Amino acid sequence: MRKTPISTASAARAGGALLLLAAWMHAQAAACLYRGTDDTARVIGGGVVTTPFPQALSAPECARLRVASGTVDVVVLSADRAAIASRRVSAGGGALVPASGADKGGTSGESPGLLKQILVVLEGDQKKVTGSSRDAGDDFLRNALPVDKLAQPTADLVIVLGPAPDANLHSFELLVGGKPVLRVSGPARSVTLPAAALKAGVHASWRLAYGDGHDEGSFDVVPSERLAELEATLATESDAGGDAKVAKLRIASGLVAQGYNWDARELIRTAVNP
Repeated sequence: MRKTPISTASAARAGGALLLLAAWMHAQAAACLYRGTDDTARVIGGGVVTTPFPQALSAPECARLRVASGTVDVVVLSADRAAIASRRVSAGGGALVPASGADKGGTSGESPGLLKQILVVLEGDQKKVTGSSRDAGDDFLRNALPVDKLAQPTADLVIVLGPAPDANLHSFELLVGGKPVLRVSGPARSVTLPAAALKAGVHASWRLAYGDGHDEGSFDVVPSERLAELEATLATESDAGGDAKVAKLRIASGLVAQGYNWDARELIRTAVNP
């Protein structure tokens, strides 16, 4: 695959993504992850009704959402791990995130890194079922690929694109030490990075042609022991009073801050899919 500069369309998408992330930063404390306790749960906002069961949903402005029926468990999100908290809201119980709570954290100025990774997890779940994307659009695969750091994996890294081959995928190439170890030509149902090629100490990079854009990224594979040590440290700082979901999200937020986006999503996945 020849080297291709990032396309104008890809740059435009990136610019749009930055504007969206800036909006999330402005409303950081009102962002939340919510899931019904059973299939009677309905959430309404702006005239739109959602069913957050069995799949969890997320929104950047949860102060505008209310429970129409049933009961919903809500996790209020912030890149500041100490501000991540959970609450349960029933019909008539007010906004998923009270306005006072949104105002209190709105001045934190924290980045929306955790929310972005949660969106990637939720989009991945959606693509497995329908192949469609609720929020991430053409940027899903680019955002789902490893960047920055990755703990040495014990199994292949699989990114599912849908139940049917995704025609938007044109090509994908993985290089380790500058040498190609994987080439995928689309359409394809998934992209799989082989664990055998991702040994601790290697520097890997990837090239992606998807839709109208061409993107590139890179990451360093680090010993799994280093990740385990970081998780242990974060766990001691993430006491959530017995709330396992909140504790996992606080640890995941710390991993994102250290560049372990892929590994953070493994924790997020177990938190949003109990």
